[in-house]
Amino acid sequence: MFGLCISGRPVITDFQQVEPNKFVFEAADADDIHELAFFILPGNVLPDEYIACLYASGAPYDDWLLLGSVTQDSPSTISLVRWKKPVGAGSSARFG
Repeated sequence: MFGLCISGRPVITDFQQVEPNKFVFEAADADDIHELAFFILPGNVLPDEYIACLYASGAPYDDWLLLGSVTQDSPSTISLVRWKKPVGAGSSARFG
């Protein structure tokens, strides 16, 4: 339903569903993630009354940062990632 494009990496579409309305993806080398695009994939429809928000968290995944949101009327967003805490070299991040 959604796509995530992290600068310099292939487009991500294989989010894992963890709850009925929650999906996550884990990306390696979080310290290299500074900009991304989040979008609704072609052919998918988000109901008019819904907003899909994208959050990010570095390990240990207890502090989530709101990066942006999409709606059917505004199906894509570009966000700068400004980590609240340093995410050491080689660490991973979760997006959901």
